[in-house]
Amino acid sequence: MLQLKLSSKEDVTRLKENLRRGCDAVGLRLGKDQRKVEHILSTLFGFNNFNTLVGVATKPHSSTESYRFDQFISYVERIDTGFTTYAGKDAVIAGLKSSLGIKRIIFQITASRSNRSATNVLIIAESGSILYETPMTVERTSRELEMLNVFYTIEKLGLLHLVRYVPLRGKETASKPCIEVADDMVNGSLRPFLNDWRGFVAMFNEQTIQYDKSIYKHQEWTALASRQELEH
Repeated sequence: MLQLKLSSKEDVTRLKENLRRGCDAVGLRLGKDQRKVEHILSTLFGFNNFNTLVGVATKPHSSTESYRFDQFISYVERIDTGFTTYAGKDAVIAGLKSSLGIKRIIFQITASRSNRSATNVLIIAESGSILYETPMTVERTSRELEMLNVFYTIEKLGLLHLVRYVPLRGKETASKPCIEVADDMVNGSLRPFLNDWRGFVAMFNEQTIQYDKSIYKHQEWTALASRQELEH
């Protein structure tokens, strides 16, 4: 059996040049534009973009069924969600629905210019890793319901068990390079959302105090955690 192994960026570059020569030999002119051949290769291997293919080739799968975060984090797309909380919510939900092979969903609560807090959401997936820097918060009931809508989408996708959050408030990240923000989120300590929704929402106050559950939509949060327990 013939197996194709890509274990470095050089392997990918060599394959790309071979593909170009093969197309030229049969009269399929791709021209000098790299995008055509890169699109063909990324589609052939089932990736959303060429950078993700290069990243996975550089840091390949382990021999077990486990995975390493850095395998999918070598390229991260940063999405501008606008200045409204509902636009941020809609963008994250769209990203969750369109991502293929989601491996982890990480939430990070940070300082914000407009509100007390903002929310970064990093979706790590085989189709590409995406960073959403949103103004979402839980500071008012209407804002909390928007956050709950994100979690309801995660629940419908059967991915609640993949949710993690950074148990420290971060500084505003808009001025930092995208890959640096993602690396910080991935490589620091993480806590599962399972059984710890109060720890998650506590990140939205500067002192990270776990206030009484009655100030939140606690029945909704508790129901999410309960369903998560039943699934796993």
